[in-house]
Amino acid sequence: MKENKHKPSIRPLPVPSDPTTVFYNNADVLRVECFQLVSAKGRNLKRMDSAFTEDEDIVLAAVTQDGCALEFAAKELQRNKKIVFAAVSQNWWALQYVAEEMKSDKDIIRAGVSQSWRALYYATDNSKRDKEIVLSAVNQEGRALEYADKNIDTEIVMIAVAQNAAALEFASGELNADKKVVLNAVTRDGLALEFASEELQNDRDIVLAAVKQTAIALVFAAKKLMADKEIVIAAVVQNWRVLEYTCKKSRDDPDIVLAAINGSWRSMEFASQKIRRIEYIVKAAVNQNWQALRYADKQYRKNREIVISAVNQNGLALQYAHKKLQKDKGVVLAAVNQKGLAIFYVDEKLKRDREVVLAAIKNDGRVLQYLVHNLSVT
Repeated sequence: MKENKHKPSIRPLPVPSDPTTVFYNNADVLRVECFQLVSAKGRNLKRMDSAFTEDEDIVLAAVTQDGCALEFAAKELQRNKKIVFAAVSQNWWALQYVAEEMKSDKDIIRAGVSQSWRALYYATDNSKRDKEIVLSAVNQEGRALEYADKNIDTEIVMIAVAQNAAALEFASGELNADKKVVLNAVTRDGLALEFASEELQNDRDIVLAAVKQTAIALVFAAKKLMADKEIVIAAVVQNWRVLEYTCKKSRDDPDIVLAAINGSWRSMEFASQKIRRIEYIVKAAVNQNWQALRYADKQYRKNREIVISAVNQNGLALQYAHKKLQKDKGVVLAAVNQKGLAIFYVDEKLKRDREVVLAAIKNDGRVLQYLVHNLSVT
């Protein structure tokens, strides 16, 4: 908690002249003891009877030590500005214990907001319209705009959005439709597009700026723009995973899918069957990672050049090859020389081939354990 630089002065309580006075028979001594207890720990006020929770000096000492001790003060003192100000200055959370009429006091709200933007939640409408108070809050956290008056001026909304673009959610409908405000937001965080007006979600400039910043913002664009080639390419270049959320037309577009594959071969999972039949796209994916072979159309899993490229990276790619190539000794040797355990995916006849078996065992001795149950090697 922030240390309060302007602590209120606390009047020390008089100490009885006769220290031998019996504690419980002397009100002054008891008062001094209570003062000392709350000065050490403000929440000790909770254990005291009304004579002390109504005592301004004792309550002031308590809230100066712990603002939330205000909870245990007499109702009358919860509307005492000196005490309330001391409490809130020590801990803004004390605002929850302040009498309602005190929440309209701008000095008190200002003291709370200076510590935490969340204090604006407790302010009355009058303070929520106060430019200085709201500005203090949104400078800390843009989302404080949620608690500000909905008609707060554009300058403050711009500052809030600059601090946290998600603050656009709390702007008025008029400002959500303001292109300058929304563009400022989506340039900082594309996901702010979710809170733009329907008109601006259909604005090409806004959507393009949003997806360039955060690709997944595409899901908040108008349906028409989710099929816009330039916008979709910008999105998949920023994050290939967005291909999963694009329309069928986009997943059928070679340029879009290739842009996604350049980001990751995994994009093939979301490509249409039409795209999986295009040789240069399959090659681009497989050349990047052998596992892409699993998504290739059947005709390319028969393609010797493509399969060789895959097994040269990892012999286990043989599992995705067509059976015809699992019988091709040249392909099989390439696979087991790279990864001996690829022999699991070799045609049964070649599993008995001496050259193939020796190549596999040489690469990985564990292959021998697998072969002990097979027929003799020819």
